[in-house]
Amino acid sequence: MTDWSNWRPLNIQSSERSEALLATKTVFKTLQHNHREEQSRRISFCRLARHSAWFWLAFLGLVVALTAFDLGILRKEDREMGIAESLKLSAFYICIALLFGTWVWYARGPEPGMQYFTGFFIEKALSIDNVFVISLIFSYFAIPSKYQSDL
Repeated sequence: MTDWSNWRPLNIQSSERSEALLATKTVFKTLQHNHREEQSRRISFCRLARHSAWFWLAFLGLVVALTAFDLGILRKEDREMGIAESLKLSAFYICIALLFGTWVWYARGPEPGMQYFTGFFIEKALSIDNVFVISLIFSYFAIPSKYQSDL
């Protein structure tokens, strides 16, 4: 059992009081900073909603049109795709992506444009190992060249 007969209020010296006050202010500043970061994350997420519905419909239309072009027109028949045709098709899609990035740069500013191009080039660099793995899988299962583009 605790003996409370000798209890007295804690006598804090002025220097200790100022240290405690400084620590309390530091905690509050940290909490405010974390709250601001959370708000900025929410704001950056809500930037998607700032664009008009026409913008998103046009973007979705472009994606659907390119997908239909690739799957519906270019791949109508099962045939082997040569290196020249593959390079032309890759160059076409890379040009579309670079044109879109240029539009982002001029329409939205240099920071979003740089973010787009950074992400684009990182994705291109990371896709090289996927090509290698897919090539190994195709050769292991002996998939004929004319069917490889369907997979």
